[in-house]
Amino acid sequence: MFGSHMLGGPGKVVVVDEVYVVKRKRIGGYGPAGRVTSGHKTCILAAAELDLGTRSLTGRMWMRVIAGPRRECIEPILRATVAQGTPIWSDCHASYDWISSAGYPHVTTREGNEEGC
Repeated sequence: MFGSHMLGGPGKVVVVDEVYVVKRKRIGGYGPAGRVTSGHKTCILAAAELDLGTRSLTGRMWMRVIAGPRRECIEPILRATVAQGTPIWSDCHASYDWISSAGYPHVTTREGNEEGC
């Protein structure tokens, strides 16, 4: 799926998050975007590698369209793309609860960059 382009490893951390990209429909074709049209939401999972010492981006990352922010969509992708033992930082979404038990140190953050959920 991703070849040998694993993120993480010694001295690195991987930051993971999911986001929805939404297509908005213009009412009548004029003016600003109108209401959100049902069925036009796309869920994207993204991961970025940081240097743990400097906490700066290494330039290595990926984004992938997924069916939704559920464990069964996220877990196989992270296992295939993040080196075992690499710390993973994520938000408090329940789909990330498995990370610690899978051998990845897991740090969660809330809005405003506060650690813990």
